[in-house]
Amino acid sequence: MTLAIINANIWTADEKQPHAEALAISNDKIIRVGTTREINKMINDKTRVIDANGMFVCPGFTDSHLHLLDGGFHLSSVQLRDAATPEEFTRRIAEYAKTLEPGEWILGGDWDHSL
Repeated sequence: MTLAIINANIWTADEKQPHAEALAISNDKIIRVGTTREINKMINDKTRVIDANGMFVCPGFTDSHLHLLDGGFHLSSVQLRDAATPEEFTRRIAEYAKTLEPGEWILGGDWDHSL
């Protein structure tokens, strides 16, 4: 085991076991979730131990810095991220504009300024 988090308030996202107080990680994978006593039995001299002192631990949060509504709207707009030439850029905008009602705005596009 490479990492143990003990004495924590862990939300597991598992309906059968919604909370735990410790977890063990090996090779970047969670291998056991349970009590501090259970995880302590798995600790060896190569284990990094984090005593969370009752702090909250929640799996799966990764900050991708997405503005949720804008990100969703951009997915349904013209896609320009991989348009490599001014001509391709213009063609895609023109094609997308044909799908809109007169006066509707084209927003987003998720374009890459370096292209």
